[in-house]
Amino acid sequence: MVLEGVPAPLLEFGSWYMHNLDAYPIVTKVCTAATLAMTGDLIAQSVEPGPYDTKRGLSFVLFDAIYRGGFQHFLFPVINDAFHGTILLQLLPSGNVELLAALERTVANQLVVVPLVYYPLFFSLTGLVQGLTAAETLARAREKFLPLIGRNLQFWLPVQIIQFEYVPEELQVTWVAAFGLIWKIILSTLAGNAKEGTACAEDADECMLPEVSTEGLEGTVIPSNFARATTTTAPSTPADLAETAAAARAPAVDERAAGERMR
Repeated sequence: MVLEGVPAPLLEFGSWYMHNLDAYPIVTKVCTAATLAMTGDLIAQSVEPGPYDTKRGLSFVLFDAIYRGGFQHFLFPVINDAFHGTILLQLLPSGNVELLAALERTVANQLVVVPLVYYPLFFSLTGLVQGLTAAETLARAREKFLPLIGRNLQFWLPVQIIQFEYVPEELQVTWVAAFGLIWKIILSTLAGNAKEGTACAEDADECMLPEVSTEGLEGTVIPSNFARATTTTAPSTPADLAETAAAARAPAVDERAAGERMR
């Protein structure tokens, strides 16, 4: 029997969960989505520098509770009832009806619902919780929409094909919430904090700045304003490097001279 090797506590939890899913479907799905979203963002933030961002975590929890736990509870039955593989069957008469139905449902969700509902709600809600203005939220959405859509399709297409073909309808929200934990780590790391100064959380490529040669600068005191400048614009030519080194040494000489006068 398949369940023979499953530990008793896990079986008891499964039985308890299925009972609550049957008795309180919406509440159970909302709590499942919110809990897994919080867990995913906790994992994502644990590998990032800095303290835990409560607003960021709250934004993901609220979004998943509303969209994944609540909205999809009503969405999936509609999609399941609307698509039965008949559209693709006209193109592939010898195709497997169940698989074609799963493909139709996945395409409908990923190419219609996700762009028109999922991401507008995601950017609006997370922007609101994190304190962005409407203009900032729109700019953030324009910047992140296409990269996130691409990653969304790569991750969710196979997950939802399996969902719509094999997973019972009452467990489909739980299925996507479970895989949503993994997706939440990806999404949280990519979209992360929307506030200025968190570029590394939003896009790791933005943290890959050119290295500045420090040859010949040993023992040189680099002023704070120069240090800040090098984090945004790095010298790119030998002439620029020479000018940079001179600019760094000059304040250091002045500081030493001032120290001699103090003595």
